Amino acid sequence: MPSNPDNRPIAVTRDDAGLHAEEVHPGLQSVVFLHGVGRDRRTFAPLAGRLGELWNPWLLDFRGHGRSPRGADVSLVADHVRDLRRWLVGRWQRPVVLYGHSLGAMVATAMAAAEPDLVAALVLEDPPFQTMGDRIHGSFWEHYFRGLHDLLATPSPTPLVERLAAIPIPSPTGGWVPLGQLRDAASLRFGAECLSTVDPEVFRSLPSGRWLEGYDVPANIGAIRCPVFLIQGDPALGSALTDEDARRFDAVPGGCQRIRIPGKGHLMHWPSPDPVLPIFDDLATMLRIQPGR
Repeated sequence: MPSNPDNRPIAVTRDDAGLHAEEVHPGLQSVVFLHGVGRDRRTFAPLAGRLGELWNPWLLDFRGHGRSPRGADVSLVADHVRDLRRWLVGRWQRPVVLYGHSLGAMVATAMAAAEPDLVAALVLEDPPFQTMGDRIHGSFWEHYFRGLHDLLATPSPTPLVERLAAIPIPSPTGGWVPLGQLRDAASLRFGAECLSTVDPEVFRSLPSGRWLEGYDVPANIGAIRCPVFLIQGDPALGSALTDEDARRFDAVPGGCQRIRIPGKGHLMHWPSPDPVLPIFDDLATMLRIQPGR
């Protein structure tokens, strides 16, 4: 059973740069959850609340998101890598597990490459790499992120959730449809809640394909030494991790377990964490995390 079933944080921290992080409950092995662009720490609350006494979950807000501050240098993946590195170094006496979704997965990849002694294992949920980099032009993602930037940069009395639902998106069958036809009401509401605290600058580099400037995908993957759990959804439903990029992890010295989750697109841990929960049992076995150790 979770140590904190109500999911209220037992500790809230801010580093010198103001990054907001919440410790959910105590446990034997720390795991830091890193959200995707335009979301925040709350996306992982259902998953963190289901983890038992073996795990010490931490939920972090990237700069420009959630309760972390706005400011310059929030529009590139490399900006968030620098922030996380500063936040992690010197904070724990033993390596942590990093679980990242989308942006968070790419940041976690770079962190494991730069600070191998700090990272015990990686769980990477659909890292998009160049799908949201130099391959973004003309895609669903280009129009989606351009719409989000314009939505946040343009004041309006219309409720944010209504404006989010109205963003025009290219339809898989041709033409254009409002985003509200592709997302259910709960997803739209939660998305609007997260976006209400997001700095529009977060989306500035995405539509132009510049998001990965200063981020070397092959070098970062090639420098990983720890075990990797790589989660991939269905491309037909919006998964952004290509098979070509996934194969880059095959040579990781610590091994890579590639996990395909049918019926899911780019987001697999929310609203129900059930598709990804079994990974934590495998992690506990691999890292030999046992009560009393």
